[in-house]
Amino acid sequence: MTVQPRRARGIRGISAVSETSSAVGAAPGWDTERGGLSAVGAAAMSLAAGAPVRFEGWTSSFVDGAGGKSVLPSMWPLLSSVVSDSIVVSLAEAADAMRFTAERRRIIIEGAAACAVAAALSPRMAAAGHRKIVAVVSGGNIDLSRFASLTGACS
Repeated sequence: MTVQPRRARGIRGISAVSETSSAVGAAPGWDTERGGLSAVGAAAMSLAAGAPVRFEGWTSSFVDGAGGKSVLPSMWPLLSSVVSDSIVVSLAEAADAMRFTAERRRIIIEGAAACAVAAALSPRMAAAGHRKIVAVVSGGNIDLSRFASLTGACS
């Protein structure tokens, strides 16, 4: 989730975005602008299409928690009611965000969590007028050797 004074955007998987956006939207005094973020996946495609879609070209990656191949029809009403926009980040941007978070904050994060950081660092976020951003990062479910290979930690 990204937060700036009196505005909020949700980031990450469908469930996390829905829960966080709902909570922030219910906070007194907050105007909410709800958005989501994923690597290329069905959530972003579904938001663009205005209906749940299946991503036929989907392949497994290190950000599977945020870049799924389908939006369950039962999740679509929740997703579409709390998320109005999304920012899609590349796998390279997610890997760069993993490295950035490890170097700057000394936190090892998984690929799906890195999507929030990648969006916060994205020029697209600044171009949208967002200047004060908070990325809620959760999840460290990644093998350390995989983390090292993605971030160049041991090269």
